[in-house]
Amino acid sequence: QLSKAADIWIDYHKNHSKKKHATSYQAVIEPFCREFGERTIDQVVPDEILSFLNASPTATIHVPNGSVIPSYPASSILSEITS
Repeated sequence: QLSKAADIWIDYHKNHSKKKHATSYQAVIEPFCREFGERTIDQVVPDEILSFLNASPTATIHVPNGSVIPSYPASSILSEITS
């Protein structure tokens, strides 16, 4: 299931990434899992993912100097979890 893969991926980032990054990733992955989490990757067609991405806001990325970059695309985060 995608939700199990997402949980593993988020747990990894909670332990190996800055807290702000893991939080940003989680903000994108949680809605994705609500939509597709009970399915396996082969049960989700590209058009469904594209529709999700088009409807999704971007994740917020915090950089070390305290700035916020609000344009890190959800598609970049999701490509890691589904590859």
